[in-house]
Amino acid sequence: MAYFASLSQSARDKLLRSRALSAAANLKPMQALSAAWLAQIDFARLDIGSVNKYCIEALSLAAKDHHSARARASLVLAHALHVAARFDLAKPWYRIAQIHATEQGDDATISALMHNMTCMRLDNFRQFKLSGAGAEEGVGIIITGVVSTGNFDQMVGASSMAEITSLLYARLLSLQGRPVEALGVYEENLDSFMVPSYMRLRSEIYSDMAWCHAQIGNAATANEMAISALKNIVAETQVDDLAATHSRLSEAFRLLRIDAKADHHDLLAKGAWQEYSILQEKIVSMLGAIAINH
Repeated sequence: MAYFASLSQSARDKLLRSRALSAAANLKPMQALSAAWLAQIDFARLDIGSVNKYCIEALSLAAKDHHSARARASLVLAHALHVAARFDLAKPWYRIAQIHATEQGDDATISALMHNMTCMRLDNFRQFKLSGAGAEEGVGIIITGVVSTGNFDQMVGASSMAEITSLLYARLLSLQGRPVEALGVYEENLDSFMVPSYMRLRSEIYSDMAWCHAQIGNAATANEMAISALKNIVAETQVDDLAATHSRLSEAFRLLRIDAKADHHDLLAKGAWQEYSILQEKIVSMLGAIAINH
């Protein structure tokens, strides 16, 4: 609950304690589950070495029918490898996660799997559109993913994921060059994006809104959104979201004919995208080596 509410450090501390106590007592199922969730939390921190360590530990200790541990560790690996724009490596792990989640009747994990896959496809598409690197994901399959995840969540009553689906849809509309429609979705859901769990995404949201307003000629509002984007760059902002923030701000200021600011953010964006590319290579090098039949 602490993790999903605010991505807080307290969640990690509790899981470290759980792992240590279960290891001391030789309670392998609990140690495996603790390790799997530590991998989840440490991936949110982009600590790939720790993700590698805990995924291997979880998969080594979990029995073949320990579905919760195997589903979570597999989903983390799928998510990470998809972040690296290597869906070919991620796909088998998605499948394994789905099998274990289905065996356990775990609708929440199946929902997370669908959201992760759609979100990563969109992130790959965003990277390609804004930097020219990464994988060019097809728009059609992203749209299908957004609709499917929304329908699944509605079917199983996972209403808490509705805001994420809206965010994915708004981002997709923007990347398709449909600023008016994107703004409609953003503005309808903006209050929902102010909760702590969206803190690391706010700079990218505001920068995208700045670009949308600049596209339709709302110069004053575009400037306001750009200021909000910069104010919301925090320690939790991940490097890809930071790169996208600067890319969109550069494009927005270019449209507003403020070339000095556009050049500044273009330089920052290129540096952040390069850092992200190095992270992607590290993910593939470390996590791509974990055997599917571990």
